[in-house]
Amino acid sequence: MPKAWQLTKRTGSFIALSLILTGCKEEIAQPSVQSVSAQNKSVQNQSGQTDKALPKVSLQTMVETQTVPTIRTVGEIQSAVQVDMSVNFSAPVSRIAVTEGQRVKRNQLLLELDATKLQLHLNAAKQALQKAESRLAEAANNLQRREVLANQNNLSQEALDSAHYEHQRSQAEVAEARANVSLAQRELSDTRLLSPVDGIVNKQLVEAGESVQPGQKLLILQATETLEVQTFVSDHNVNSLAPGSRAEVSINKGWKERSYQAEILSVGAAADSRTGNFEIRLLLNQPDTYIRPGMTARISMEGLPLNGILLLPESALTDQQNQRVVFVYNDLTGKVEQRHPALKVGLGDQLIIMSGLVAGEQVVVGGVKHLVEGTEVGVADRANNEISQLSVQ
Repeated sequence: MPKAWQLTKRTGSFIALSLILTGCKEEIAQPSVQSVSAQNKSVQNQSGQTDKALPKVSLQTMVETQTVPTIRTVGEIQSAVQVDMSVNFSAPVSRIAVTEGQRVKRNQLLLELDATKLQLHLNAAKQALQKAESRLAEAANNLQRREVLANQNNLSQEALDSAHYEHQRSQAEVAEARANVSLAQRELSDTRLLSPVDGIVNKQLVEAGESVQPGQKLLILQATETLEVQTFVSDHNVNSLAPGSRAEVSINKGWKERSYQAEILSVGAAADSRTGNFEIRLLLNQPDTYIRPGMTARISMEGLPLNGILLLPESALTDQQNQRVVFVYNDLTGKVEQRHPALKVGLGDQLIIMSGLVAGEQVVVGGVKHLVEGTEVGVADRANNEISQLSVQ
């Protein structure tokens, strides 16, 4: 075979082989581009957004709640009884036996008044009583004699009536004299003022040597046998309280805190005109010697039980076109639906759901700010709202 033909044949074979290889390369490269495109599409959702672009929300499942709320406030210890010490006569103060702030016992001496004049009054009253009793005895004897004469028809009716009149007048004089003696004796004993209660001397209003007048206040006592606590609650919480409910009152005792049991005595019927809050008064059970009127106390009050209600946290509410709305998550679509529930004031940051939401629905409680109807979201966490006890500040 000629060499020229062989070279030509080899060259043609080389060209053919190159064309075949080039064609193979084009067929291999095309599927690689299509695979990348498919992978890009796989990370997109139906709305054209990637999973990373979905806003994350926190959900809370609505569950019917049975709870006893605890309402916490701050109040002031007050004496249930204030005693104003005074006398009904004039006398100088001879001695004061207590000081302001001193704790006293029932029948303990508080102060003494000068008894000199009162002793003279008592002596005079006793003398007047003796004279009145003598006149009464004489009038009684005279009446008896005249009744005997009248029965014998030896005395006129006029003379008998006069004897009866004198006897009655003498009886009245004796009664008055005895009352004067009793009064003088009481005034004399009142020169020693004794405490009628266990308590604390709140105010000392006179000094030794000062002359006091009838009805003038001498001392003011705060009884500690029975102590009350005054506090106030807002209109959000007043309907959760009732007389007789239990409470706990805590007071700082130096670096320690001591707690006492109490019960609600009364719930204010009308709000204070200045603050809009309602007065609550509590009776403190078994107070000890540490507690004093005027102390500040922290109070935890047991509210009325709430059964079978749905509570919505305020964090679930957002503004949409000047309306307060919530968003409910739909598991099937992964989107949120807008609702306009009817709510009423509840406890603390929990609102009572009247209508518009039902148990089992999942409400968005976190990440609601930028949501609108139909927003597709990702779920960050889930919880339920089953609460055994609510603490309300």
